[in-house]
Amino acid sequence: MTAGDLDGDGDDDLLITRTEFATLQEFEIEIYLNEGGRLVPSTDLFETSVPTVQHPTDVVLADFNGDGVGDIFVADHGYDAPPHPGYQNVLVLSTSDGTLRDATSGLPQQLDFTHSAAAGDIDGDSDIDLFIGNVWGGTDDGKPPEFWINDGTGGFTVGRSRIPPDVAERNNGAYLDSLMVDVDGDDDLDLVLGDSGDDLPLGPDSLVLLNDGNGRFSVLADAMPPKDTPTDGVLDLDPIDLDGDGALDLLALIERYYSGGGTPGAYVQVLHNDGLGVFTDVTEDYLVPRPIPPGSDTLELLDLDEDGALDVIVRPWDHTAPDPLVWVHADGRWSPQPHRFGVGWLYYDFLDFDGDGDLDLVNGELELLENLGCR
Repeated sequence: MTAGDLDGDGDDDLLITRTEFATLQEFEIEIYLNEGGRLVPSTDLFETSVPTVQHPTDVVLADFNGDGVGDIFVADHGYDAPPHPGYQNVLVLSTSDGTLRDATSGLPQQLDFTHSAAAGDIDGDSDIDLFIGNVWGGTDDGKPPEFWINDGTGGFTVGRSRIPPDVAERNNGAYLDSLMVDVDGDDDLDLVLGDSGDDLPLGPDSLVLLNDGNGRFSVLADAMPPKDTPTDGVLDLDPIDLDGDGALDLLALIERYYSGGGTPGAYVQVLHNDGLGVFTDVTEDYLVPRPIPPGSDTLELLDLDEDGALDVIVRPWDHTAPDPLVWVHADGRWSPQPHRFGVGWLYYDFLDFDGDGDLDLVNGELELLENLGCR
């Protein structure tokens, strides 16, 4: 479930993508438009056919064709079991008559195993490009992680030689999350990759790749601090300016792997940017720890209590423990707090459906829960 303005009228709508694990079943994407605080299904919004997905992993909302209205990119890795055949990623563009069209034909036509995606103008030509976070690339088994370059109208081609070859080499590990953000303050977008934690002897940790200003990237050595153990995997990265110095810092949700026994779970790292793209672990200074159960895979920064400071939410994907975990920001630190929005479901999203400026909730049954005030 992804909330955003999908019809250009200034309010929050809802995009739903579905999957059935370890099957080849395909599902049409679903769009619900906000009409006066009601979410109304809009299958007729598409001018022709509605695109399908099989195992969507990431959704990016951005204006890819430059018309001022948000478009949709869905990363999809397809059937998640051997032989991992991959699946075609999906692109939906807005049209001049207010409808949407399936523009997937404007993407590279390839069955890839895409685990993440990130969007931004990497080459300074004022259109939005894409990073495609393919996993297990560099061999005949799949496509490597790569940039797709926008022609300005929402048509994309593979950007050859944009990232170093060793980043795409299978024997060097894989990256589960990607983030485009200016980490060194030179006004272009750099790339941060969260390592999957594969216990390969040559496997790198998470990486920072600096943009030369023309959309070509090189690895910044020793830019990311170590995780608790090398086999831990980074599931989600979010930017935030911790100390108001203008340099974007990071929060990372990391899954703990125990190959030799122990208790699985996850933890959050708070990473401070020195202004040049080198990060240090300052978790103890900013975050009060708490146990995070296995199956947690999403980290969000939202102002839940309307005090002007971002709070932290860790969300699970496991139906056996669907409730989120919340840390509320006060006095320069995030402290655990029981959430007060009574979710109790696995699928939900935050959106302002009634236009009053605070965050409401919608669950997987499309029930809307109005925010009556957090304080």
